[in-house]
Amino acid sequence: MIFSSQYHIDIPNEDILTFLFSRTRFKENDPIWIDAINPDLYVTLSKARELTYRIGQGLRDLGIGVGNGAGTKSNNDRKYGRDDSIVLSFVENQVMVAPTLLGVLCAGGIHATCPMTATVFELARQIRLSKPRVLICSEQTRKVAEESIVQSGIGGTRINLLLMDSKTLDVVDANTKRSIVSNKDRLLRWRRISDRGELENTTACLVYSSGTTGVPKGVRITHSNIVSNLCQMAFHFDHFAKKAIAEGTYLKMPGIMQNAVILGITVQTMMALQTGMQVYMIPKFDFDFLMACVRNYSLSTFFLVPAVWNRIATECTKADLAGFRFCMSGASPLPLALQLKVEDMLPPGVMLRVNWEMTETTTGASQPAPEEVDRDGASGRLLPNMQAVILGAKGEKLGVGQRGELCVKGR
Repeated sequence: MIFSSQYHIDIPNEDILTFLFSRTRFKENDPIWIDAINPDLYVTLSKARELTYRIGQGLRDLGIGVGNGAGTKSNNDRKYGRDDSIVLSFVENQVMVAPTLLGVLCAGGIHATCPMTATVFELARQIRLSKPRVLICSEQTRKVAEESIVQSGIGGTRINLLLMDSKTLDVVDANTKRSIVSNKDRLLRWRRISDRGELENTTACLVYSSGTTGVPKGVRITHSNIVSNLCQMAFHFDHFAKKAIAEGTYLKMPGIMQNAVILGITVQTMMALQTGMQVYMIPKFDFDFLMACVRNYSLSTFFLVPAVWNRIATECTKADLAGFRFCMSGASPLPLALQLKVEDMLPPGVMLRVNWEMTETTTGASQPAPEEVDRDGASGRLLPNMQAVILGAKGEKLGVGQRGELCVKGR
């Protein structure tokens, strides 16, 4: 039996950057990514676009996106998403994470990730697997990055080590301190892609995930994967984003997801830009600081793991949650008792929604509809354009109410 979503939407044949910058609801001077420690430090829409062009040019100067079509004047002659154009990001959450990611895509590179908590052994292994041309670290992660390059055996001359410096909205060479962000008169315009086949075969991100068990494995995620899932997620999320804008504000979320996981990439960077959601970037999770940010910045939108929802349920009051507009739990199963306890603390009409996802589905695969109330512990309905089958031990397709392995696909 094949289970199909009750919803269908049209997915545009567009690359990620064209999709995001043509659909964003932000105005040019609106802050998008804001430093939660120093809110005077932020990146606006106009600055994000400028940095995308300038970081893209800087990375192109380092060889990112130089492959087929090298030496030509037009980005349209170049092959995007080549394995020799991998840029590995190894940084804590900060306001330059998003513009740098967008700059990688502008250059025609592949954005690869590694959690900033990785050890030298773990990062060195990933360097050997992905063979990045560029490794971006921060002052906080630099020591591990340098030791990992040596341990990887790849060789320091093969890898350009860069430092992300959000205080100055810059990315610099770790050794010379020279900025790789190009001058304002050297702006690289990204190559627009509209061919569906190329979009489906052009890698945008390489995200390492361990899945349920084992060591992290690289998951290739294409432009088509990401644009499709952004449309699928927005099918429900737009209800909340548009409502906030109609009331004269933007949804505001704490940026506490790891920027190395797919949810951090798509939600904190891409869905935020797409739908109009401000993100207060928090470099390291601290529950007391999170709740201080809720109060100080009127945060309203929360994508949290069950462990954090449990602390909210046990350490907060209804008054603390009075400004919550959208709440979602993911990454691991949410106990029904915890879900109901949190929902009883939320404002009228707000529920704790459960999203089922994995790296391979790019982000979400199912969630409840906007007005749907769930008190049974379900993880919602298949997102638009999704199909699923449940397979038994011998590979046979099972039906309603039968247990087995869930397989999904979508566009």
